[in-house]
Amino acid sequence: MMVGFTPESAERIADTVRIVERMPGNTSRGSRRRNNTPPARLVLRGKLDGTLNKDSSATMSVWRYNGSAEADTSENVTVYDWMLKTGQTIASGKKVVAEFFLDSGRWYVIAAECP
Repeated sequence: MMVGFTPESAERIADTVRIVERMPGNTSRGSRRRNNTPPARLVLRGKLDGTLNKDSSATMSVWRYNGSAEADTSENVTVYDWMLKTGQTIASGKKVVAEFFLDSGRWYVIAAECP
């Protein structure tokens, strides 16, 4: 049985492709040159540079394994809260994992180091 796409689902797929093509570091827009740019990442790990409060944002320093140890890459991204309860925070310096959500174009913290 073959299932086709409706015009609406095809348009949603095309919209998603356009969003991914516009992401930083993506060079997949028809260029025939060798792609030396790392692929766009949808999940990052790092440490908070400031306290993340409920329904707020903070800067996260991106960390990556450099071949021998985890190290700060000097990249920073703004991360947002979506899951903290009233009165909860994630302290500055805590390790976090953030995921990029295509619908909002934002990085949201999805995991954090225990207090």
